[in-house]
Amino acid sequence: MSADVLNDLSIKLEHCKTVCMKLGLPLVQARIHGVLDACHLDLDETSFFALLPQERPSAVFYETTLYDPEEFIRGAMVAQGWKQSWEKSRESLWPTTEEIKSRLNFDFARIENQIGLPRSLMLTYAIHGQHRICWHFADWVEDLSGKVEKILESRFEEEENALSQIAVSLDSLIAEVAKDPEFRAIRGRPKRLLFLQKKYGARIPPHPRGQIARPAQNCDLVDQNIAIVLVKSDELAWAAENLD
Repeated sequence: MSADVLNDLSIKLEHCKTVCMKLGLPLVQARIHGVLDACHLDLDETSFFALLPQERPSAVFYETTLYDPEEFIRGAMVAQGWKQSWEKSRESLWPTTEEIKSRLNFDFARIENQIGLPRSLMLTYAIHGQHRICWHFADWVEDLSGKVEKILESRFEEEENALSQIAVSLDSLIAEVAKDPEFRAIRGRPKRLLFLQKKYGARIPPHPRGQIARPAQNCDLVDQNIAIVLVKSDELAWAAENLD
């Protein structure tokens, strides 16, 4: 998209202002909440403006969402289940906004002139408590949203691969710890936990989502992967001593 291309939603908003002015209807900018959750008529532009002179509401309301690259990406991430609290997590498997922009560098560069301009426009009015809605998106929104979502969806495969690799790593370490004479000589999970953290802690990968667990009633909360290694090593060592 070249820098001299007009923002299509700005043009649509100006058209709406002209129509409302001719009909003597106030056009009011507002924060619109909950309209989509209630029963409403979802109209295209032609139908919306055809009904206006027939129904003559007391006012028409509009809301625009301005384009900001980071907010655009975060919105797509939230729709896929992302939470803002994960943004600075070193273990998070979610890409950062900068990583997504880098992977879609051409796409974001070509619409750079749209920053600060509307990327969505909602027009609405109510008759007898039922809203009529006309919702517009900039021409490029659907295509770019789809590309961002594909990157986000790939995290499922990445997460599955990462968890599989971690599981293999933990299984190998569990077998090693269970055979460690020092570990087997210690009695009680709290003491074995301290030993495990000191000798093997650096080799145990943290849980991808930072989950924690208590490996025994009188143990502190620790990273879930540490708890898994302790419990399974403890059980394996016990089995080797008592079931052979």
